[in-house]
Amino acid sequence: MYKDDSKLKNSFDLNNEAVFVEIYNEHWNKIYRIAKSRLNCPHEAEEVVQDIFLGLWKNRESFVLAKGFENYFSIAVKNQIINRLAKKARMRSLEDVIVNDGSVLDDSSVNNIRMYDLQQQIQFSLRSLSQRCQTIFNLKYQGYSQRHIAEKLVISEKTVEANLSKARKKLKAELLIMFLFWLIY
Repeated sequence: MYKDDSKLKNSFDLNNEAVFVEIYNEHWNKIYRIAKSRLNCPHEAEEVVQDIFLGLWKNRESFVLAKGFENYFSIAVKNQIINRLAKKARMRSLEDVIVNDGSVLDDSSVNNIRMYDLQQQIQFSLRSLSQRCQTIFNLKYQGYSQRHIAEKLVISEKTVEANLSKARKKLKAELLIMFLFWLIY
């Protein structure tokens, strides 16, 4: 198709997916090799490349190509790698504090922090529900039966059941993400 960056850029402005695919295919391997050589991790290198192309696609409307795609991609991959290495360094630094200074965070402290985070996430999730759903969930949490909740709020038991189901699904989805995060870190 096009081999001239300016022609590709002009077509790219028009949201031409075929041109984007051509740019992707033409530059993916080179960006990947650079990222892999710097990060020493094929998986992270793939993530860097995907992040670069995702950013390019998301910003295609305002994208300005100053000196050609080769230059753009070399700067983008350098910045992505710097950001990832800086994040790793911060995490290692935090891990060193946790591991080397047991008095700062022992197992019970970590568990207390996680419990606090869990409580905060539950409260945040509940606040995103409707007021009625929150009230029903809180009454159930306090030990009321579905029948008693229905009588107290003058609604049907089916409405109580539906609202509890909605609240549980919301909490389950959001807490699953939190637990996965804990497992990873």
